[in-house]
Amino acid sequence: MYASAVLLYGIGLDRIVVLSPKPSHGFLGCLKMIFSVSASSVIAYLINSALLVPAHLTELAPFFAILVFVLFAVFMETIIRISAKISVAESCVSFLCVLLGLTEGSSIASCLIISCLSVILFYLFVPVLFAIRRRIKLSPLPRAFRNESVIFISIAIIMIVLLAWNVSWLNPGVLK
Repeated sequence: MYASAVLLYGIGLDRIVVLSPKPSHGFLGCLKMIFSVSASSVIAYLINSALLVPAHLTELAPFFAILVFVLFAVFMETIIRISAKISVAESCVSFLCVLLGLTEGSSIASCLIISCLSVILFYLFVPVLFAIRRRIKLSPLPRAFRNESVIFISIAIIMIVLLAWNVSWLNPGVLK
């Protein structure tokens, strides 16, 4: 996964820009997200494959996924608040990672891998944006250009660099 769900689907793009100025509590947030996303993905996949697919009710999969996810996310948030006395609440990105794994995964293992890698790559992209922010602060740009729009332009350039080669017309078999 050379391009993460953040770059490819835009999952958590706004949240990652908010997290990048001060990446504090990143490790606890990542652990909480990985646990809640992995547990939610597995349980939601089992509910989907065992109950919803045989009953032809796959349209309800996101509903059951959010119910399972909220259960695990609240449980993990409570444990972290009691033990570490901090809040690492992050629900939208986590739920979208669960939905991505649920819709893109063809087996329970692939669902789990897709969901967990989306979370890990989300948190691996935070230091990249932190470095871009620091570089923008050091640059001689006028103050009016040192805002989030330059960050989003930088993200767009990174997306183009990573994804531009993945075009079907560059494949030699297409032109035969």
